[in-house]
Amino acid sequence: MSVTAADKKPDRTTNGREERLLLEGEAHIDHLISLLELERNTEISETRENLAHLAPQSLQARGVCLLNLRAAATRTGLAGKVVVEFERNSGADILPPHSFRVGDVVGVVEGSGKQAKKTEKLAAEGEGVLVKVEDTRITVAFKEDVEGGWEGRICRMNKLANEITYKRMVFSLSALNVAASTNSLSNLQEILLGKRDPTSFQSSNVNLTFFNDRINDSQKEAVRLAVGSPEIALIHGPPGTGKVLIAPNESW
Repeated sequence: MSVTAADKKPDRTTNGREERLLLEGEAHIDHLISLLELERNTEISETRENLAHLAPQSLQARGVCLLNLRAAATRTGLAGKVVVEFERNSGADILPPHSFRVGDVVGVVEGSGKQAKKTEKLAAEGEGVLVKVEDTRITVAFKEDVEGGWEGRICRMNKLANEITYKRMVFSLSALNVAASTNSLSNLQEILLGKRDPTSFQSSNVNLTFFNDRINDSQKEAVRLAVGSPEIALIHGPPGTGKVLIAPNESW
């Protein structure tokens, strides 16, 4: 009679516990990867739905589209990328409220929005990555130029699903899964996966010189905890208690 892992009674030995935790860790990572794929597919589907059915003005109101942009300047960037600076067609006006951030993937389509037809929405003339976001300008790096160049064109810019971020996260989790299955996890990875407990705090009498002399005794003790913990330390507290304030003292 075959016995599955679910049928086995927990092994109370150290090796059995480690093996069980390792299996649980791999299953947890696989589950995270499946959730990432689900989130990615959902974001792509929602983006396509919005671009296909919402008017450009509605997309701009949601902060995922910028209308009436003019390609003001073009230059060649690293690795031959075409870097284009866009600004409001009316000049140095501040861009409307939006959710665009450096690293976002965008699609740029020629047309101010009012002139654009719905059939054009999925046929972005260029797809690139945001490299700089300012109050009055937004800069995009494209892999290649368009025929006739970008400069002087009046365009709209749509925020697209960023598959690059998902691919990086899946790659990192997959690498972690390989390390877990081949018993090559680092000390910190073993602790975070629950395979072993962290090393106990060494000493509260760590001799430290603090960069910031404005921190109080409680904050100094938190720094000593972080410095005296070989692998990991958890510092928690309500907002305004100085967690960010003490961070430079912990970076040594």
